Amino acid sequence: MSEPIAATRVTEVRMSAKSFWNAFLGESMGLAQRFIAEEARPVFDEFERLLERHGVDYCFNITADDKDCLLIFSPEGDASLAMEIDSFVRAAPPIACWKVFGRRLKKDVSDVAAIIEHLYRIELQQCRFRCSMRDGMCMVEVFIPDSSDLTVEEQAGFADTLLWHAVGEGEVMKHGIQSLVHVGDPDNAATLSVEQLIDQIADLYA
Repeated sequence: MSEPIAATRVTEVRMSAKSFWNAFLGESMGLAQRFIAEEARPVFDEFERLLERHGVDYCFNITADDKDCLLIFSPEGDASLAMEIDSFVRAAPPIACWKVFGRRLKKDVSDVAAIIEHLYRIELQQCRFRCSMRDGMCMVEVFIPDSSDLTVEEQAGFADTLLWHAVGEGEVMKHGIQSLVHVGDPDNAATLSVEQLIDQIADLYA
């Protein structure tokens, strides 16, 4: 991207961020109350309309912890988009009942398994893994069941989704963790469960 185009884009992001957060402040409490009251779908729809009105087109999710709603934006592994989202999130004012993040958060294995099964119809506990360092980068090999019916693009999406949620999207991008999907049982070399994989990656970057 040339410097004039990049500068124009930065200005657009700042303007969109300012207008969006100002509008969101006015609706944030009501949206939080509705989300906690289990009106998730209407809240998602309203939030999506709010983004569109202010020219913001980032992948997002909304969930909640014990105290607040969590608004989570994702660059989906795109480093350039990650920089935009970082700027956008930094522009957010303090918002009662909300926490804002710019990367998908690490989740419990049970939650990761539910996401994977919902999106890809694969039981995570049926998958096996290997983790090694190649040219200074962490490579995760994923072995999915023979019964899986995923295209090559879907396999890549499966691996990305798994790592972003099991390890944390920020950690995956920070360390440049790579993945490779195999269909079928691994050979006789030792493999890992998903829990062991998460622990091994954590040990690599401790």
